[in-house]
Amino acid sequence: SSTCQEEQGGEQADSSCTDCTISPPLSWRMAPIVTLSAPPEPPLAPPLRADHRWRQQEEGRIQMEYGGSAGEVEVLVPPECEPNGHKPPGEDKIKEAIKFDIRHHMEPPQTFKYSVTEVVVGEGGCHKIWRYDMRLLVKYSACATLFTKGTVFTMDGNTTRAAVFMLLLVAMVATTTVAAHAGNFEELGELDISPLEALADQVSAFVPFALALFVSLTLSRWWALRVVALGKVFDSLANTCMIVSSELRTSKWRDLRLSIVKYGMASVELLVQAAREVEHLEELVTLDLITDSEASFLSEYELLWQRPMVIWAWMLHMIIDAMDHAKTPVPSRTAVIQQCLNARDGMANINMFLDTQLPFAYVHLITLLVNVQNLLMALKSGLTFAVAIPTGNIFVMIQQVLTTGIIVVIYQALLTISYMIMDPFGDDVLDFPIGAYKVYVASSVDAMMGAGRGCPAVSSDGQLYRATYDGVKHLKTKEGELSRL
Repeated sequence: SSTCQEEQGGEQADSSCTDCTISPPLSWRMAPIVTLSAPPEPPLAPPLRADHRWRQQEEGRIQMEYGGSAGEVEVLVPPECEPNGHKPPGEDKIKEAIKFDIRHHMEPPQTFKYSVTEVVVGEGGCHKIWRYDMRLLVKYSACATLFTKGTVFTMDGNTTRAAVFMLLLVAMVATTTVAAHAGNFEELGELDISPLEALADQVSAFVPFALALFVSLTLSRWWALRVVALGKVFDSLANTCMIVSSELRTSKWRDLRLSIVKYGMASVELLVQAAREVEHLEELVTLDLITDSEASFLSEYELLWQRPMVIWAWMLHMIIDAMDHAKTPVPSRTAVIQQCLNARDGMANINMFLDTQLPFAYVHLITLLVNVQNLLMALKSGLTFAVAIPTGNIFVMIQQVLTTGIIVVIYQALLTISYMIMDPFGDDVLDFPIGAYKVYVASSVDAMMGAGRGCPAVSSDGQLYRATYDGVKHLKTKEGELSRL
């Protein structure tokens, strides 16, 4: 401060003065080289995520390079914090160089291929549909792939249970009717079931339209969650990284660019945690996305949706301050502000879709209509089956059983699909494969931040100078072997 400078005769203020806001002294750079013996980190419980596997591989590589199987690494250790309370920056930089790398977020999750579907291991170790081959589905037909991963017969047991229950109800109604007319089969053959058939036909004519509208609304909300909400956050992160890497591209802003990448990936992790209603801030610290103090600060926000928004507020503050120092044009700052606002809007849209469901009375009515339709179908089929027994009409009996099974499966399957995609951030097979999405986001961030290394340069006279890339070259040694340069 000016007061301290006046007291010291205009000279630089001493580092012990707590009223001065100055950078710490550079004594930490002259620290001696010592050998630390630290116990290795305990192994993580399986199943390991891709980023955890990368950390273990990276730590093993470091131990092999520096020698020592018990975690003995020769490092440059700075002394304790300086008297003014500043922490020497060298220690954090060494940790960042060892732990964080955007590439380990780009490792694809474990994948399994089935006949027509490709399944990835998502959050929590659950399998989720990543892609499917429409050509193979048409080629082999849906009948031949009934029990492949992700169909209505394998994704949930409700459809099969409902169909089996209704078929049992058909058998029970037919058996009861036959037993009631055991002494007079002629009367059973003349039993009039036309009123029940008329009622079943009336309900069957109305249910498809109501159910189709309900399924359409559910699919629209599911698609909007992916494009308007989640996709908006992903696009904003990639666009922000592109603007930062273009406007703040010099080595002076290297730490800022690295922090933006870390905070961006941390916001994605926190957003997923909020949507899944789980809290794992320590995982972000382990991945070196945030520090312990930042995790403690974020833990003050009990509502999980606040945490990714706080991260984006940090990013906006940092980028605007850096652009002020770099005298960046105003349109670039406006673009960054707009991208951060778009990301916050996307998070708000996710919260809106998840917390604002379709009206319960409407959903209850649709479910009731489907249940009544199935019950009427089972009753009608059971009575028709019993009426066909005296005449021995096998065709009618088989037709009633097949009709009940097919109609119940179709209606119940549509209901099952609707409730499974209501919240696509869960662990169902049709939910979003967030792990695969995060790989794409990390790849986009890596591309945006690293594109400047090969970008052509334009001089003041309009001349274009293209970058030259020296790739890996292999040279033969005297012994005939190959060595990498």
